[in-house]
Amino acid sequence: MATTKNLVSASLTDEKKTVIVQAVETIKTNLPFLIALSDKERKGGMKLGDKSFGFAEKATGYIHSSPQFAPAYLNVSELDKDYQLLKDLQDILRIISPLTNNIEDTATECGIEAISACMVYYHAVKDAANRGVEGAKPIYDDLQKRFPGSSGNSADDDATTTTK
Repeated sequence: MATTKNLVSASLTDEKKTVIVQAVETIKTNLPFLIALSDKERKGGMKLGDKSFGFAEKATGYIHSSPQFAPAYLNVSELDKDYQLLKDLQDILRIISPLTNNIEDTATECGIEAISACMVYYHAVKDAANRGVEGAKPIYDDLQKRFPGSSGNSADDDATTTTK
């Protein structure tokens, strides 16, 4: 089995993890109005990209500079709240999104590195079991049941697609 590059070699102390979790809880506490859309709602709604954000900015400006065209049923104060919150959340997303992406990428790489190392051990145990080394067979049998990508067939279906 080919060895992989070790791109991540770090640890997170319990204390640091606690501080991070508390910081995230503080963020969540300060954003009690956050909602969770279903996949269907996310796909079916209007998308706010650069063009539509620019449109909203321009239209909001016109609503305030030329209010005579705003229909009576348009709740301008609610629009102002929504638009301001949108801008504030966009600022927060600009900071959090790269961090979230880096956390996801690092977790993915840690998983790849961990499974690669486990595969080295698995193949060594398998070889030892095939050679009749005492104590290897029960470990091999247990690991074979949990082998990544195993479809209930032989564990030799190999998980090389998960390694670099």
